Amino acid sequence: MSVLHSDELRDDPKLEACATSPSGHLRVGTPPGPHILKIQLAIERLRPTGPSISAAEKSAMSYGPTTARAVLNYKTTHLPPIINFSYQRVPDDIVGQMTIVAMDAELLGSPLPTRDAVADRAHDASREALRLALSHLRLLRTDIDLLPASTDPAFSGALTALLFKHKRNIAVLAKRLLLTADPSSGPFRTSLDKVILLCERNLAQRKTILAAGTTGLCDPANPRNARGLPHAWTAASQPDPKTHLCEPFFTNDPLDLQRDVITHEYFHLQGLDDIAVNNTADALRNANTIAQVVAFVADRFRQSNSDGNERAVPPLPVP
Repeated sequence: MSVLHSDELRDDPKLEACATSPSGHLRVGTPPGPHILKIQLAIERLRPTGPSISAAEKSAMSYGPTTARAVLNYKTTHLPPIINFSYQRVPDDIVGQMTIVAMDAELLGSPLPTRDAVADRAHDASREALRLALSHLRLLRTDIDLLPASTDPAFSGALTALLFKHKRNIAVLAKRLLLTADPSSGPFRTSLDKVILLCERNLAQRKTILAAGTTGLCDPANPRNARGLPHAWTAASQPDPKTHLCEPFFTNDPLDLQRDVITHEYFHLQGLDDIAVNNTADALRNANTIAQVVAFVADRFRQSNSDGNERAVPPLPVP
């Protein structure tokens, strides 16, 4: 019985094998053939603004690097992103069972989420990430408060246990806030308290988003957009909705970045800005810094920002 039903993909034994068995997955190095061309043409139809597939690869019907980039873009921009969480945390550039079934469904005309639905999903994901991050950060603060006095003989052992229990949270806060990784120190405790308060205020923020696209604050004619549209704009002084989600948010951003954009923009409503970070005080006033603290604490395997930048060197502890 056929698994694939779209005109573009059905009745091809190799694509059926791809949809039903890991041994049929398609990747760089897979022998060329008409089945590869069908995948290439399908992706061009489904993601016409995505990375282009070279004419040479289409002519040879080969799965080369430009095909791989287009596949990765498709899997990243799919809602939700196509990730097999049994063995990976981010999309790859392989056409496997999940990918080809998703492509088939989309080619058949399965309705894509509306922009309002995409915005709502990102908003809900932002709130969930904040709740999860706060649970980790509050527990860290509680455990710090329970440390014996530094003059107590039990202090050294208790601190060692705390450093192990919270190794990821401490590493994230130290790296992002430019702190010494000593949770018993005054600057670390003070900074942790400030981050918790900022996150609590962000989570308490009432919903105030607009799927603006190219309207409102995202109007390309607005002088503030002269260099191109950002992911979003927030203006605390204007009537609700205060956060306008711009076209790149809907056409280029994967789910985790959409989530973190909402978190970032809501930190603007708490008075944080986009500034250069040279010290801890700057970090605590920077919306992106605190949004990425939330992301790195909530996502226990994350090693780079959701936009792919600032990879952790050395790698952060996991989970």
